[in-house]
Amino acid sequence: MGRKSTFSFFMGKGEFKDQWREKFEDTESMKLALREATLSNSLQRWASKMKVHELEILDAAENTDFSFLNYGGFAASLSAFKRGVSNATPYSATIIELFDGMLTSVSWRH
Repeated sequence: MGRKSTFSFFMGKGEFKDQWREKFEDTESMKLALREATLSNSLQRWASKMKVHELEILDAAENTDFSFLNYGGFAASLSAFKRGVSNATPYSATIIELFDGMLTSVSWRH
């Protein structure tokens, strides 16, 4: 049996670096920082409680695929999918209304 795949998807306003105080340029620079991080050296209160799991946490971070899409990109993907819904498809009106609702919600965020 193979290793379990783990994905973490971030979505936000603007660019990836705008999501972080550290201003990571992309998911790879964030992953590099995670490789170098140690809970043992952290002054954060929560980190002291997690020290016993440090190796598992760092392993999980190393083996996680990270992705980012801003709200505008997500809206474009939703719109493209919606355009592909055929009116002949059962429940097409419901699917289109669902995507319209998601597009409205996303438009408030970006």
